[in-house]
Amino acid sequence: MNTIKKISKNRAIIVKFLLVLFPILSSVFTANSHASGHLSLFLNNVQQSPANNLPPGQQVTYSLPLSTNYQATTPPGASLFFEIIITGASNNNISAAFTSSSNCTIDGNTFFCRGININQPQEVLFSWIPPIGSTAITFRASCGELCTSPPPATVITIVREQEIIPELTQTTFNDTQRATAESLNQLCFSATHEAVINQCENLSALSESALGIALSQIAPDEVTAQGTNSVKVTTTQLSNVQTRLASLRNGPSKTQFSMKGIMLAMNGDSLPAGLLADSSDFGSDLSSLIKDSRLGLFVSGRINFGEKDSTSRESGFDFETLGITAGLDYWYNSKLVLGGALGYAKTDSDFNANGGNLDSTAHSASFYGSYYLREDAYVDWIATYGSNDFSTRRTIIYSGVNTATQGDTSGSQLGLSSTATIDYRIGKLLISPYMRVDYINANIKGYRETGGSGLALAIEKQNTKSFATALAVRASQAISQRWGVLVPSAYVEWEHEFKDDGRLIIARFVEDPTSAFSIATDNPDRDYFKFGAALSATFPRGKSAYISVATVAGQDTITSSTIDLGGRMEF
Repeated sequence: MNTIKKISKNRAIIVKFLLVLFPILSSVFTANSHASGHLSLFLNNVQQSPANNLPPGQQVTYSLPLSTNYQATTPPGASLFFEIIITGASNNNISAAFTSSSNCTIDGNTFFCRGININQPQEVLFSWIPPIGSTAITFRASCGELCTSPPPATVITIVREQEIIPELTQTTFNDTQRATAESLNQLCFSATHEAVINQCENLSALSESALGIALSQIAPDEVTAQGTNSVKVTTTQLSNVQTRLASLRNGPSKTQFSMKGIMLAMNGDSLPAGLLADSSDFGSDLSSLIKDSRLGLFVSGRINFGEKDSTSRESGFDFETLGITAGLDYWYNSKLVLGGALGYAKTDSDFNANGGNLDSTAHSASFYGSYYLREDAYVDWIATYGSNDFSTRRTIIYSGVNTATQGDTSGSQLGLSSTATIDYRIGKLLISPYMRVDYINANIKGYRETGGSGLALAIEKQNTKSFATALAVRASQAISQRWGVLVPSAYVEWEHEFKDDGRLIIARFVEDPTSAFSIATDNPDRDYFKFGAALSATFPRGKSAYISVATVAGQDTITSSTIDLGGRMEF
């Protein structure tokens, strides 16, 4: 009897346990049954707003209505997820909003929703800024293994205007502005960065006259000054050494060499020492002026300043170049002297209309010499090679924009110069006609600007060459003083430029390196004149000093003046 009671009691416990467990299992199986094998998702009637032919930077919004064929009440414990996969849309200012669920997240171009009510229609608002041109964007809904079959994809093609800057019709627009506009259209066509898109939006809203100002500001016409400065600093070093060669006419002591081949001069003002020896004004003091030494040390300095007017191709600027050269030379005999020098030059240029500035520093090494063909004829030569560092700041200011770019680069330059001179004596006046040939080859490395709010440029390497001749005459006269010899002089040069032709500078927007454009530089002034005057003094024991001033006339867009000064000593 007890055994029967125990079996009955255990059977009752088992029955109660099964009665509790069955609803739970039933719920689970029912949920799984309802969540698989009977579910399909539909993504229909995707709406785009606004329509095609969009202005630059326009945000596009798509309404993505999502529905399901499952109409039953969601079973307890059932959980559903779906995802919307979007292809063809770059990750450019993408945003999304979910109208009926807070359990959704975005990861790149894919939206995930989990644990939502599958009986309630869902809607996702997807927004982005498409690039210029035609873009196909695909929307596909998925619920993974829960779906009976994958739903069809919805494909929409969107078109955004390509030409941000319209065709320029005003005749006042120059080639540089037109080239810049074409490149800007390409830049805006592929724009993805917010800064570039903002620039494109701003440009598209400008009037044609305001657009002309904007294009002039964006164009890198300031870069043309880099080549000009390269030639200028090389010319400065050549001139400093040319000044030294002129001072070498003082020569060594008459006790070592014939006085007929020795010249007293500074900064190109020459006088045969033999004539001074015969001068009653100078007398026996000559020997104290010329020290018995073959080795000489010199320091020469030059200040070159002026301005360049703006043209349709190049930005105008004010400039100032400071150069200093120091060296040693040695007389091998009465006909030949050789020497070497080191130079430093710094140029500061400020562009017109607050366009920015260009700073450059140069270092150079020179080898030079002079050879006497006869007592009154001699040839000088110079070879110089150096490096140059450039720092260029371009300001870009137009309607709604105030920004600046910074670009740093370096370069190298080679300079060669030779001068042939003949001296003629007319009474106490020394007339010295001479001819000079100068050649300069300068290279500048390519570089990328920074800053500029999307308008920074990559500038390709540059090369500029100058080949110039000068036909000139110099007049000087030696005036004896108690302390030494004073030599005033004046000269005029006719210079002709054979090369330094207008060149093309290739640029690309950093944000779109595939689209290059070019800007052309001005052709040089072929013929111009240089006028100068100098005063040099020679002191006892091989010491001398000089100062000279010069100006250039006949150049259409450039005014330039120089001041030279320096000194030498023998030891």
